[in-house]
Amino acid sequence: KTLNPAYNVTNLTGNTAYLLDIRAVNRVGAGDACEFQITTAPCEPDPPSKPWVDEKRDSSFNVKWHPPEQDGGFPVTHYRIRMRKIVGITQWNRLAGVNDQGAIWSDMGSVPASGREQEGPSVYS
Repeated sequence: KTLNPAYNVTNLTGNTAYLLDIRAVNRVGAGDACEFQITTAPCEPDPPSKPWVDEKRDSSFNVKWHPPEQDGGFPVTHYRIRMRKIVGITQWNRLAGVNDQGAIWSDMGSVPASGREQEGPSVYS
């Protein structure tokens, strides 16, 4: 017998509301429910959509994407852009000789999220 019963609720999803129902039970049966709602802490946003090339030139290209479906509980503030060159691929030889050894990700910079994304409602704002 414990003075302060406790139960560890696990396997929850971040930024999700849950309703809990707790009842005391004895030989006669279960008593009335004590219900309460709790929301888990924010988490990382979903990935953005698959990017596409909007415009390309000889030495540059513009990439676009759609925002993630779920922001994780806080509005997306910016996108971090990284890139790596795939060694062994040319426009004439797209598959043969692909080699990830020595391929290094380079931070290209960041892009601010649109104002609409930053203004979105959030459980924690």
